[in-house]
Amino acid sequence: MKQAQREVSHIVDWEGLHNSFKRFGQCDSGHLEEEYSYTLGRLLAHNWNHVDTLLQFTDTDPEFKRFILKHIDENIPEEEAQIITRNARNNCPEHGDWLCKAIVDY
Repeated sequence: MKQAQREVSHIVDWEGLHNSFKRFGQCDSGHLEEEYSYTLGRLLAHNWNHVDTLLQFTDTDPEFKRFILKHIDENIPEEEAQIITRNARNNCPEHGDWLCKAIVDY
């Protein structure tokens, strides 16, 4: 659990998030759960131009898709949530309807 918590704060891209999920997804509770949400929010806000990579991972890994949907939550800081919502409304990628809907509906 401690290794997962150290690692999650250093995730810089979608591949890193997916790899961490594969390694530590079974530990997704408590403080680690909050850290995953924060990391997802940071990536959605600042790596939206690479969100197609996220969609590729979720297309082939339904558990990861559920993980992503679970972490679109109140632990995402408000500033980032506003950026994410704007991106989802104005720049929803092809085949990303499920993601944009989850973001806007939250």
